[in-house]
Amino acid sequence: MSLKTDKINQRIQDIQQFAAVRSERSSVFSAVYNELEKTSELLNEGKLVLHIVSEDPTLAVALQNLYKAHKTLPDLYKFQITALPSKPQIGEFDVLCIVVDAGQILPDTIKRVLEKASQIPMLKLLMVIDMLSSDPDNQRRVQTAISEVDSWLSNQNPIAPHEITALLLLPFYPDSLREKVEVNFQKDLDKFCLSLEVLVKGKVEDILIKQATAQLLAQLAQIKTVFNQEEAELKVRLQEEERKLQGTGGIGGLKKDIEKAFKKADMDRADFFKRAKEKSSSIKRILSNESDTRSLKYEIKQLADDLRVDSKNKGKYTTVSLQLPDGRSCHEMLISHCRNSLSEFANDTWKRLCNSSNEGGMVNLAQRMSQTLSIVPSLYLPKPLFQPDQTFDIQRYFQSTSKTEFDWKSRYKRESFGSFLIKEIRSNIMIATSFFMLFAGTATVLTSSSVDKTPPTGIFDLKIAKAGLTAFILPFIVGITYSTYRQNVSEKQEDASEKLRSIGCKHYQAIAIDYVDNVVDFTNKKLDAEEQKIRDILEEAREKFITYTGEAENRIINYKAQLSNLNTEKTKLDSFERL
Repeated sequence: MSLKTDKINQRIQDIQQFAAVRSERSSVFSAVYNELEKTSELLNEGKLVLHIVSEDPTLAVALQNLYKAHKTLPDLYKFQITALPSKPQIGEFDVLCIVVDAGQILPDTIKRVLEKASQIPMLKLLMVIDMLSSDPDNQRRVQTAISEVDSWLSNQNPIAPHEITALLLLPFYPDSLREKVEVNFQKDLDKFCLSLEVLVKGKVEDILIKQATAQLLAQLAQIKTVFNQEEAELKVRLQEEERKLQGTGGIGGLKKDIEKAFKKADMDRADFFKRAKEKSSSIKRILSNESDTRSLKYEIKQLADDLRVDSKNKGKYTTVSLQLPDGRSCHEMLISHCRNSLSEFANDTWKRLCNSSNEGGMVNLAQRMSQTLSIVPSLYLPKPLFQPDQTFDIQRYFQSTSKTEFDWKSRYKRESFGSFLIKEIRSNIMIATSFFMLFAGTATVLTSSSVDKTPPTGIFDLKIAKAGLTAFILPFIVGITYSTYRQNVSEKQEDASEKLRSIGCKHYQAIAIDYVDNVVDFTNKKLDAEEQKIRDILEEAREKFITYTGEAENRIINYKAQLSNLNTEKTKLDSFERL
């Protein structure tokens, strides 16, 4: 084996190793490895391929026996046989020998083989016609057959140099008993074999090296096609990634834009909920101001003022109560009013916070945030970014708490008229005494002035005067005192009812304020929950952006690295071509 053969063998091994480590990238690399393995085997075997094709297996074997009987041809050629039509496909070869019967020169199967063979590089095409015998008629048939074949071949696409010859193959049939060949036929056989010997003698290694080189270059071209496809795909992917970042100033610019967008979104979030909580706190100011007709304290006072006063006397005591005209529970009415009024007010406030307050509520905030964060169209974010929870079930929150019921009754000891009368007489006894003395003095003067004119038994007897006075004054005093007593009873009852009304009103106003605190607390908790939800969504979106930019950056780096590696591989591949 020459140095040239060693060199080409080494190059084949280098390319095989190059293909083997890349076999997972494409099936082409495995195919290249296998093809080069065949090439190496042929090169190391040191023989050319002579392919025999015939419809008659006996003729094919006879021609092979002829070749093998020659002293030099077996050293120059490796023989292969294809018997038609069982094996219509033929592989690569250097010399193609078609063996036919003189009786059927060009059947369709042979024509199809010749058409395919015209596309395969070869050294020579041999058409061998079996003569069968030396009979003159047979000789004429053979010559006619040679003319027909030559005419047909001349009209086909260019085929390698061809030779048409007639040989007596009978002595080489399998199990043939004929051992001796006539001299003139033997000359034809020798001439035929000599032509094959001369065709390649001294050239086999060069032919094999040339064929191996051509095969090597063909396989390198296959690998180069794969590399070119990979390069084109990588460039498309790189361009696509860069197109996505177009107008962002690359990864660095995109990261700045993302940070700026999230900063704005977070500021919008903070500003909205700051103002929303201020609005929530204003609820207490509105609902707790008794002078404000919108306030709950004002409404409770109005309801308390509308309660009807009822009083009942029992023994020495009077019970004053405040009642609803229809007899319903005052406690339930006031608690229900507080809850319903606050529920309606709070629900309305929450709806405004969701849909209209602070430049369109949370709904508009979500849309603004979506717009702010739409800096990477290819990155999916829900639109709107979030949906606020528009339910506000404060009633369930109310029902979880109970409030102390106020007893709208007041009981006090009632003063009897007799006691009141005695007390009144005692408190006014000086007035009564003065009145009596005045009356008695007047009576005495009148009596004295009549001493001389009238007998001692005059009309104004002092005792009679006193009795008359008592009979006249006492009923008058009792009547006035009773009237005063009735007025006093009424005023005491009114004082008791107003005191009761005032205490009850304050009791339920305190409950109302407690409920207002509950509403404010509940509203703030809902706002906190919504704000936390937005924070979580923004954080999740930020993670998506970080992941996106990180992956985009890694893809770009990876694509560029793959292109760089591919260029290195192509350079290595080019070095294989320099034999």
